[in-house]
Amino acid sequence: MMGITLRTLERWRTEPPRKVGRPGHDEAEYRQALRPVREALGKMGWKTGADAIFRWLGLRVPLRVVRGVLRAWKARHEARRKRRLAQQRLTVSVARRDAVWCLDATLLGRVDGVKVHGLALRDLGSRRTLALSAGGSPTGAAVAELLDWAWHEYGVLPSVFCSDNGPENVNWMVGGWLHGHQVIHLKNLPYTPQHNAWSERGMGELKGAVELEKGAAFGTVEEAAGLLGLAWRRVDREIPRRVLSWGTREVAYEKMATCYTPDSHAGFYQTACSAVEQAVQGASTARERRRAERGAIYATLEGYGLVKRTRGGVPLEGVKGDRLS
Repeated sequence: MMGITLRTLERWRTEPPRKVGRPGHDEAEYRQALRPVREALGKMGWKTGADAIFRWLGLRVPLRVVRGVLRAWKARHEARRKRRLAQQRLTVSVARRDAVWCLDATLLGRVDGVKVHGLALRDLGSRRTLALSAGGSPTGAAVAELLDWAWHEYGVLPSVFCSDNGPENVNWMVGGWLHGHQVIHLKNLPYTPQHNAWSERGMGELKGAVELEKGAAFGTVEEAAGLLGLAWRRVDREIPRRVLSWGTREVAYEKMATCYTPDSHAGFYQTACSAVEQAVQGASTARERRRAERGAIYATLEGYGLVKRTRGGVPLEGVKGDRLS
């Protein structure tokens, strides 16, 4: 029925299967290709493909061997890169809620061709989103309004407000609000987005929760705000998190101890201002000044027991203790 004779079936049953395809290459060929392929990578860069290396080697090494050796070299290179990054990675864990709030802006989509942006304010201790807004290009007034709303809604102020250097964050309106409420502004180093990775990950998670992709179009700004609100409810109220002992972010915020009292808030502000003033003395460039400022703020947070910093899993040397106890 299948066009296979009984004789063929009997041969398949009694004889070992024949190898199909071209004959393979032995281990010696792969070993001999290690050095030439590595030299080619050194000359041409680690993103070079097998075909280019095959030709660079003058077609002397079989292409299949080049591909196999190249895979091995690239896997080893990537493993070393990841180990190096892990050893250098600075991790900041926040011990109490309301110690650090952070803010990020993102493009949500367009209404009749006009851009609609979203703002998200988060508490880093509980990872909870505290406030959201949607509208036109973000402004200092919008950021100050969001901070003011969160203050009145939750009845607390953060010790530190973390943001990037966008014009909506670094201006006289936001600066005046922070100074008037004794909140320290922790700003990124210029062109260093990883300093605000908390906010960027949080905003990405909100957009992912409602599958909000690039190029989204809305009928009205209210539609965009409603979709962002739905994402907020899903991310903060419905998803249990292992890092939060399988609770939600909303529950974690309610259970976590706040660092805010009027007295401790004022004391932290004065201590941080003094530390920053002393740290920036002698800084010769704006970048050095910003780096010294950030170091002083983090040292003050650590001194009050509000954050813990590690690099590659090893705690950074700094002031120990908990002045809130």
